[in-house]
Amino acid sequence: KARAECVRFNPIEFAEQKIKFPWDNSIFHPLLEWIMTHLQEECVDLRALPLDDEYAYHISNRNNTSVRMGTLLFESEKFRRIRLTHYDGGDMQVLNCLWYPRPQYDAPLLGVNLVSFGSDKKQLCVVDFQPLEETQNESARPLVAIQEKFPALNETITAKFYDQQFFSPYLLLGRFDKISELLSVGCQATELAVKEYMKLVMSLPVDEGINAERRKLRQNDYNKYNAERDPSLGIYEVYFGKSWAKAYINNVKFG
Repeated sequence: KARAECVRFNPIEFAEQKIKFPWDNSIFHPLLEWIMTHLQEECVDLRALPLDDEYAYHISNRNNTSVRMGTLLFESEKFRRIRLTHYDGGDMQVLNCLWYPRPQYDAPLLGVNLVSFGSDKKQLCVVDFQPLEETQNESARPLVAIQEKFPALNETITAKFYDQQFFSPYLLLGRFDKISELLSVGCQATELAVKEYMKLVMSLPVDEGINAERRKLRQNDYNKYNAERDPSLGIYEVYFGKSWAKAYINNVKFG
């Protein structure tokens, strides 16, 4: 008898069920689909992490505005947690993603934040291999080639929304006047950064012991630091309520 083929986990099919993906009018749908496809290709053992439905897919019609937010959580042998979050508030749309490597791998986190505030407002792209300690800064050097390809992503970080904590010297940061620029430059740069980051983590040897314990604690520090300062809190509170917003940020967004 022919050996039965192992059916691999399909993140796109999972997203269709969990967050009703794809969404109409989503400007980030192609990039989100590309990310999930790339994860499936690179992580043969990719699987979903449990997440309560109320945090996975949430809709609000408060303040005469229809808002929805979907979050997907995955894990694999190399990654203890990969979070993909899409916020759709009509004019304002956000794609916010975070890769946590398992602590036994000496790798930074990958953070992606693409924000469109509307067709007549500023657009924002922030992508970085976020170091947990200074020795990981050089791991982000592949971002330099992406900066050279897209000079618009070489802006200086400002304290208004971000500070220097947990950012590398090679951070990709750009602001744009048009959504088309965000999609052409920001999305292309994000794809290149994800490819380079996955290549980095997949090549690393296991490093157990005291180093892994230290990196585990630093991931906890990262979560606490960012949860206390997350600029999205106000938006979440307005549309989803204070209790939901606090629980989501502390337990899901930075979990």
